[in-house]
Amino acid sequence: MAAGRLSLLAGRKTPAVAELTALVNGTKQAADAVHAIARLDEAESAGLLPASRVRELRDYLSLWLATDFHNRFAAAFNRRDYSLARSILDEGLAEFPDNRRLLGDRSTLERALTPR
Repeated sequence: MAAGRLSLLAGRKTPAVAELTALVNGTKQAADAVHAIARLDEAESAGLLPASRVRELRDYLSLWLATDFHNRFAAAFNRRDYSLARSILDEGLAEFPDNRRLLGDRSTLERALTPR
């Protein structure tokens, strides 16, 4: 996937684009992704990257963030810490209300909390 992300930035060899490439490829924590998204918005405003490429990278980073919410939810759910799982899920759905994985997590949590 790294090569695909890098190719989205190909064609403009400016220091700003090199920095964005490093930010996107170096995303390891949610804060990194949020920071990279903000920098992409700046790059688009400055005309450093075409809007279509910024959109593709923003979509990738948004998917990464939604996956981070899912992984944190799953860890709390598997520990049966349903209160924390609900909190993480609510935060994720507030940010990504149409994300299918998070919507599925909501169904999983509701089933776990429904008395049988």
